[in-house]
Amino acid sequence: MPKQEENFAPESVWHTLTPNAAALSMPFCITEAGHFYAAESYLVERRRHESHLLLYTVSGSGRLITQDAELTLTPGSCAVIDCRSYHKYNTQLAPWNFYWVHFQGVAASAMLSVLYPARITAIAVQDTQGFTQLLEGILTQESSGTVADSMELSAQIHGLFNLLAASAVYADTNDGTHNATVAAAVEYIRAHYAEPITVDDMLRALPLSKYYFIRTFRRVMGTTPYSYLTVYRINHAKVLLRSTRQSIEQIAEDCGFRDASNFIAHFKKCIGQTPAAYRRDFGQMP
Repeated sequence: MPKQEENFAPESVWHTLTPNAAALSMPFCITEAGHFYAAESYLVERRRHESHLLLYTVSGSGRLITQDAELTLTPGSCAVIDCRSYHKYNTQLAPWNFYWVHFQGVAASAMLSVLYPARITAIAVQDTQGFTQLLEGILTQESSGTVADSMELSAQIHGLFNLLAASAVYADTNDGTHNATVAAAVEYIRAHYAEPITVDDMLRALPLSKYYFIRTFRRVMGTTPYSYLTVYRINHAKVLLRSTRQSIEQIAEDCGFRDASNFIAHFKKCIGQTPAAYRRDFGQMP
């Protein structure tokens, strides 16, 4: 299997970077980036490469194959993959005008999981101008290897992910029309968190099935409705633990937990310590 066969126009741009220890400690660091005008024969195929890869098509189209997916990258679409397993990409409609960024970093894998909670897809970027500007910024920045430069490049990758995540939510929630539904559910939780509410209670006034509501809520908020409710209750409990001398039992009741044992179990799971220990850490005696 050939590793790669490159065929791109002379006006293409290709930058390589060798991250130092400071750069590698950032959420994201760039190892290579480019803007290619690829001919029909352009092909890259690898069994493994120690990085993640972002591909964004401006015009023409490309084909991307991983061990789990086969995608067509049409104009305005983007995909991000973990290159540490088999992958292949090539021109489908020449010339394939596309940006690409190889990156690493301590947050790379985690961000990929947030972007693709189920499977890798081609994401139609909503803000193509902003996305292209960030990519051009990456290609034009002259990095001297300073910590400040490394932080700036990391922020630019994070900016790309922000735009991709917003685009993915827009596409995955019926062109964004269900965002208002999720917002209504969040407001319901905030108004009724002290009551014994359930997901069915949240759904009574919402035009979605339970399955689709949970899926949409998770896509927009990054967590399930029940988990959001639990964390919201715990956040209020933390304020009461630090600002009052109410008993654990009373705080559990005021924050909507079934009983003190249920409150303690959830609090310890989320915070890593019991409510009493948390209170002691902030100078309050139980």
